[in-house]
Amino acid sequence: MGQGFLSQLFGSGKSTESTNTEAPKGRVSNRELQGAIQHAKDDPAGISEARLMLEQMKGQLSNADRVEAYRQLAAAPNYRSQRDNEKDPSSTCNFTSQAMAFEGVGLNFDEEAKGKQGEEQLYDRFYKKGFGSRVEEKDRLKLARDQGLGANQLNTPAFGSAADAKKWFDDNVKPALENGASATMGIKSGTFKHVVRVQWIESKGVLIDDPWGAAVGNTKGEFGYTKLNPEPETGKKQTLGEDQAGEGNDRLIPWETIAVIMSNRYVQLYTSSTKNAPAKVADRD
Repeated sequence: MGQGFLSQLFGSGKSTESTNTEAPKGRVSNRELQGAIQHAKDDPAGISEARLMLEQMKGQLSNADRVEAYRQLAAAPNYRSQRDNEKDPSSTCNFTSQAMAFEGVGLNFDEEAKGKQGEEQLYDRFYKKGFGSRVEEKDRLKLARDQGLGANQLNTPAFGSAADAKKWFDDNVKPALENGASATMGIKSGTFKHVVRVQWIESKGVLIDDPWGAAVGNTKGEFGYTKLNPEPETGKKQTLGEDQAGEGNDRLIPWETIAVIMSNRYVQLYTSSTKNAPAKVADRD
C-alpha cells in the first residue's frame, strides 16, 4: 500500500545519528529502524515493532525524520476490498476501512491462523459485543476502543473552498498522522455515503485507500469511480495475510473535491494508546 520513501529516510543529515550504523547500548540505531520499517512494509505484522522502535528513539531523530518514518508506516497496512467480504459486501466499507486503519497503528489480525479477514473479525466482534449499528460513527468508536485503541472523532465544518478544506485538514488531521495516529473519514456525494481510510495528507489533497474501488475527484469538486473492485469468484476463498485485489489503493482526492464530499462530515482518529489519543471533539449523534 503506497510507494515507499525508504531510500530517502534519514538522508537529510538532520538526525543526530544519521551516519551511525550502531547505536549506544540500550538505544535503537537508524539502521535497525530502517530495517524494521522495511519489514513492516513487507509484512504489516511488523508495524507494531517498528512503531515501538520509533517511540524508543525519541530524542534521537529530528522531527522531519520522525514524520517521514510515520509516513512510511502509514503506507504499510495491507489494502482491503469490501467487495469480497462474506457478509454485507455492499455496506461494510466502515469495518474494512477501520481494519486498514487499525493495522496502521499496530493491530495484528493474525488472519492466516484465524482463517478470517480482519474486517470480518471486526464485523463479528462488533455484533457479538452488541455495539449498535455499524453505520453510526459513535458505535464504531466503541469498536476501536474495544480493540485497545484511543479513538476520537473530529466533525468537519461546511467548507467554502478548497483552501478552507486544506487548512482544516492541515490544522486538525495532518499533525495527528505525523504523530502516529491513523484515520478513517466519512464522505458524502449526493445521497452516496461511504467510509474510506485516510493514508496521508498531501499538498494537493487527501491520499485515501478506498475499499469500494478507484475513487476520483477533480477541480470541479466532482466525485466518482473509474473502476470498482472485483467481486470474488464463486467458491474462491478470501485473501488472507496479503493485499487484496482492488483498484482503490493510493487514491489522491484533490482539495476541490474534499471541500464538497467532506463538508459537515467527520474524521475518526485512532492511536495505539488511550494515553496519547488526539484531543476529543464531541461525537456526532
